[in-house]
Amino acid sequence: MENSLRNKSIIRVFLVIEGILLVLIKVCELLALGRLTNVIMYLAVLGNGAVTFFFWYLYGRNSQSKRANKIALGMAVTMVADLFLTLIDTNWSLLPGFILFCIVQVIYAMYLGMGKRGAIVRIVLCIAVPIALYFAGVTDPVTVIGVIDLVLLLCNAVMAWFSARDKVSLLFKIGITLFLGCDVSIALRTLTTGAIHDVAKFMVWIFYVPALVFITLSYAIVQSPRN
Repeated sequence: MENSLRNKSIIRVFLVIEGILLVLIKVCELLALGRLTNVIMYLAVLGNGAVTFFFWYLYGRNSQSKRANKIALGMAVTMVADLFLTLIDTNWSLLPGFILFCIVQVIYAMYLGMGKRGAIVRIVLCIAVPIALYFAGVTDPVTVIGVIDLVLLLCNAVMAWFSARDKVSLLFKIGITLFLGCDVSIALRTLTTGAIHDVAKFMVWIFYVPALVFITLSYAIVQSPRN
């Protein structure tokens, strides 16, 4: 009972901190504070990583639910990916960041129970997307990997809600869907101008922080003791 109360308190504090950081991110973006914005963005990511690590360290290492530890692994890779995309945030750092996010989606696909058919579908898509983009005149590696990441994420979102609905918590389903909303917003921000561009830019972290929070909570609840 004592551990349960402590864990609930930690989760409450975590939710409050993430809410505050999200507000700070939007304020910093509005004020165009640049580097400070990126630092706060990464702090929001680190907060999720810290809570995930806490539950992995206490329960995940000896848990019977080894499959759920793939969420913790995905969060660890996410922290490294966002290191490139937020704190470093240069032209050269975009490619490794997007590659790492593709790895995150592969890890989450394994958590969702991806079988041979799912793996083949993803491999075919990863081959077809660059070919299609090449014939469309798009050869920039960052754009190509970004589209592959989006396609892999879309596969995971569909799988979470339909193919794996009996194995996956509602929290993870919501988290992966918000993750997809974030990536779609990034794509629209990149490809559009005017009002659509502005709305998409505003929504990126509105989707992303809650996505990480829901995924973190899905892991914490699975690994927490029931008493």
